[in-house]
Amino acid sequence: MKQPGSVQLRWMTVLALALSASTPWAQDAEDTAAPRQSGTPEALTETAAPQQGVPTPEAVSPEGSFSALPALLQQARALLPDQPEAAWRLLEPQTWHYAGSRDFDYLLGVAALDSHRASEAVMALERVLNNHPDDIPARTELVRAYLALDERQSAHEALQQLLQAQALPDDARQSIQRYLDIISRQPQAANRRWQLTANLTAGQDSNVNAGSTRSRWVVDDGQVLTPLAENRPQSSPFLELGLQFQHSLPLLDALIWSNGLQGSQRMNTRQHPQDTGMLGASSGLAWTRGAHRLSAALNLQQMWLHGHRFRRASGVLAQWQFDPDPRHQLGLYAQIFRLDFDDQPLRNARRTVLGLTWAHALAGPGNTVFIANPYGGQESPRQPLPVLDFRLAGLRLGLQRDLGAGWRGNLGVQWEERRHRGPDPLFGRIRHDRQLDLRLGAEYPIGPRLLITPQLLHTRNHATLAPNDFRRTQLLVDVQYRW
Repeated sequence: MKQPGSVQLRWMTVLALALSASTPWAQDAEDTAAPRQSGTPEALTETAAPQQGVPTPEAVSPEGSFSALPALLQQARALLPDQPEAAWRLLEPQTWHYAGSRDFDYLLGVAALDSHRASEAVMALERVLNNHPDDIPARTELVRAYLALDERQSAHEALQQLLQAQALPDDARQSIQRYLDIISRQPQAANRRWQLTANLTAGQDSNVNAGSTRSRWVVDDGQVLTPLAENRPQSSPFLELGLQFQHSLPLLDALIWSNGLQGSQRMNTRQHPQDTGMLGASSGLAWTRGAHRLSAALNLQQMWLHGHRFRRASGVLAQWQFDPDPRHQLGLYAQIFRLDFDDQPLRNARRTVLGLTWAHALAGPGNTVFIANPYGGQESPRQPLPVLDFRLAGLRLGLQRDLGAGWRGNLGVQWEERRHRGPDPLFGRIRHDRQLDLRLGAEYPIGPRLLITPQLLHTRNHATLAPNDFRRTQLLVDVQYRW
């Protein structure tokens, strides 16, 4: 079957452009392609805003009909040169029906690659080559996808396979050999990646201090106390600024060293005693082999409350992720943290959490993704204080889906239960919390680097101790810019 478009011209042009990206003087890869996703559930849901005037597959013919495939491919070819994003959004919802078709997978791979989805491009192009290993244009595009993902060894192997093609012109063969030598000599430093992200968030908080919902507190001896105003819910508008820097350095073909810095400052305009600040740093390694990914990172964090040091956290996060196919992901993680409170040393503790993650992306339009995360753990004070020693168990559920007009919605529900070991000395009973968190939000890409996200958050904590029984609602809008 003949490949679409002017194949000979395109694959030779693509080869030159792809291979030039592997040279030390090439433009930073962040400007030309998205980095390989880390395997998080969010990585399964990468989307972009649809462009107006793009025909949908349903407008072509009944969904899944192979008689509709030629018209679908013709529309995709027309969009590819100037609107690769539109071509991707036209083809991707039909993957469930047409995956395995040589022309469909080739065009899907090119559209994915030209719209900065290198991981998806690799999957589509590998389907072509599994059935047609001599397809030179598909293998050339695959080289470009590997280079966009910094997988130099895979690109090197694909180029060597291209050299074995009998139909390869002599000048192209010489160019391939020259770039093979360049890739072999290229230092690891050329594969470094960095990203800087800034967030500006504004909103309204109904209970910025997590004040008690109860107006009467009954203590152990039967007395009834009236809480002070500072212990009741206090509402306030707020403004928060955050900065995040992430840097990654491939050490080997399957091993990446990542480092990050984070900082944020939240200002509550009517409740400045509740202003919070945070600085954090992380450093870790991630190793990938096939569908498996192992990662471990050291995390440090300092939190401030009203300008004073409040809490330090230091610990390790380890995670295993498994992607059995493009639509499923499984994972296990463990967190071990040491908590130190500057003004309340009795609260110094060690916190351990173990969890399981599962994500499933549905086929068809909408790019719907379900996420589940059951977890459990314990927080134990370093002093023998049963009142501060508790076990926890929880479940997080999430749903993400395209809403149309470029918007992507998300719904999250979290339930957590905490049981303390000993009674509270003032109230004479054991603390038992049952907390429900709800999140409703959506995101819209204003531009390639600018994202706006309105959210509604609600928390209800049912507690046996009156001071810890509260409800809280936050309405906010977050604007994110990425360099």
